[in-house]
Amino acid sequence: MDYRSRGCFRNVAFVFHFQRQPGTDGLKATVLRRPGQRFGSVDLNRRQVRRLDHLLKYYREHDRGNCTTVDTIRVELRERGVTVRTESFVSAQCSLYDTPEICRQKKVPYPDLLPPMSIVEAARKKEAKQPR
Repeated sequence: MDYRSRGCFRNVAFVFHFQRQPGTDGLKATVLRRPGQRFGSVDLNRRQVRRLDHLLKYYREHDRGNCTTVDTIRVELRERGVTVRTESFVSAQCSLYDTPEICRQKKVPYPDLLPPMSIVEAARKKEAKQPR
């Protein structure tokens, strides 16, 4: 998943590689900074994977917004090294995913979303704990 967020208060770009964890319902998320520099990784449990699915479902159904912060997302599904599906989204929903409170205020139909930046933050925290 290629994620870019640009606006008045943010200008970030990350690439996420999600890989199934054998024997679990979870995913391993590897986070890369552009242009491909490894940032960190974090394991996502079943609930977090569901929240990520909810985020993509929301993007599919709500592609509008009028905020100066615009998120551009490109998702590529690969199986055995072959691309089988690609989706792209552009969202100007501002800080919709920053806090559950904002989701409730805006009456988001899927209030349990997993913001891409929360994956980045979790990977950053995990990497900070690693011995150097």
